[in-house]
Amino acid sequence: MSRQFHNVKTMASLKENVVAVWSADLKQPHRITPDLLVPDGYIQLVFILSGSYKRRKLSANHDSFVLNQSVIIGIQDKVILSQNIGELKSIGLQFDPLQFYLLFGDLGVMARNTHKPISRSKQSELLKLNETISKAGSTLEALQVIETFFTNYQPKIKGCEPWHLTKNSLECIRNKKGSTSIEKIAKSINTNARTLYTHFNDFIGFGPEEMIEIIKTNSTYSEPSINESSSSLSIKNLFEDMKESEKG
Repeated sequence: MSRQFHNVKTMASLKENVVAVWSADLKQPHRITPDLLVPDGYIQLVFILSGSYKRRKLSANHDSFVLNQSVIIGIQDKVILSQNIGELKSIGLQFDPLQFYLLFGDLGVMARNTHKPISRSKQSELLKLNETISKAGSTLEALQVIETFFTNYQPKIKGCEPWHLTKNSLECIRNKKGSTSIEKIAKSINTNARTLYTHFNDFIGFGPEEMIEIIKTNSTYSEPSINESSSSLSIKNLFEDMKESEKG
């Protein structure tokens, strides 16, 4: 987890639905380097109480954008650099994509590789939650609002057979840290690659081979190899990229 953002112990009422919770209450930075966000196959809800922060793809200096409102961040397949602009108060919730689907339908699928403003989600409960959080006086108060919401909120969709098949497949990919293939996964759950591909796109927004690469990238970064050429991230290129970011 970033040194700018702090893990929050997941409240009991959230554990069934949320993978992780983080909060930020940041002052004006003094030449602080951007946070490196490696794709991990999760969906995020980011609630901005005040302030904003800039995100851009690694090695894409002219493709940055500023987040100054609460958003749904779909699963990303590129490494992202993130940096607050001035003061920032925000809270992030990280979701398994299959659980997010049960809670909020296909919003996560539609947000793949994008940032969808919650205000445009047309999901009534999520809109109400965002409105209530926007009135919170502190991140602690906002976290209490979130806990209350999930204590009372029930998933709108029930897991069907294709949903369970996709969930089991994704768990297999995570357990193998991406070191597997579509054929092996399909065989282990008694289906075929074509069916698996269809279900992944329906419930996650990415095909299984793309998810395998995302999880493999995350595992490679978490446990870097001594041989730099085997890593998808070059340390030399990373520092050069950060220098460029500080200029922008």
